[in-house]
Amino acid sequence: MMEPNKITSLLLAAVFVIAMSGCNTTSHIEGFVDAAIENDEDALASPVIHEVYNYEGPADAKVISVFNTVGNIAVTHAEDSQVHVLVNLVQTKAIRDLDIKLSSLRIEPQTTNDVLFYEPLAGDGKTNYWNWIDDH
Repeated sequence: MMEPNKITSLLLAAVFVIAMSGCNTTSHIEGFVDAAIENDEDALASPVIHEVYNYEGPADAKVISVFNTVGNIAVTHAEDSQVHVLVNLVQTKAIRDLDIKLSSLRIEPQTTNDVLFYEPLAGDGKTNYWNWIDDH
């Protein structure tokens, strides 16, 4: 892994080049970020997708609410009256204690006042999963 001073130097050099170029800085920044991601030494050759939760069935709710601070959420229209929920954890890097982290991830839907609520929770069923990950 690169030393913090080298990373700072690279970022400062990139900012300097962008500032001096007089061109569209957004495209330069995006290009720099894309290059950093492509050259990430820790990245897996291809992502590993872990299916965490899969549900198809009726829902006694008028609203669906999802709380998640990391990743992408896609909501689409279904052709039937069932609710379909698929939660995947996409792994792009090697993860220490992967088995523990996967077994500690809970998706437990809650319905209150006609709202179906989803939040990734840690094994205790109370702590937000991403906060738990930061602490471990």
